[in-house]
Amino acid sequence: GMGGMGMGMPGMGMGGMGMPGMGMGMGPMGMGGMGMGGMGMGGAMGNKRLFISNLSYDTTWQQLKDHFKQCGPVLYCTIMKDKSTDRSKGCGIVEFEDPNHAMQAVAMLQHSQLGGRSIYVREDMKDTPGGGGPQGGGQG
Repeated sequence: GMGGMGMGMPGMGMGGMGMPGMGMGMGPMGMGGMGMGGMGMGGAMGNKRLFISNLSYDTTWQQLKDHFKQCGPVLYCTIMKDKSTDRSKGCGIVEFEDPNHAMQAVAMLQHSQLGGRSIYVREDMKDTPGGGGPQGGGQG
């Protein structure tokens, strides 16, 4: 009977691995520098990417970036274009260095004026499960 008890203990020791795992998950997020792994895990908390819609078709990515950099350094900015016509789709992506700046931008720049239009700002939900398509899929 005692042998059985002894075996239960290594099992418990392994369960303890859950904790370092969690600690490690938080480290990269705090640094804000974990490429895709960080994005996948971050969910609502560490999302640095914002999806901007209702843009004027004349708005360039430079104007979009200038508009958002008042909240913090912008790493990446693009305007979605229709592949066949090369026209703006009226929406774009802005990625900040720091998730806190991204959240600030959602709060500050929601319904702000850019190119004569009131723009919508939300977190980019592309990495949440349920999208189904290949990454960077055609919809945008």
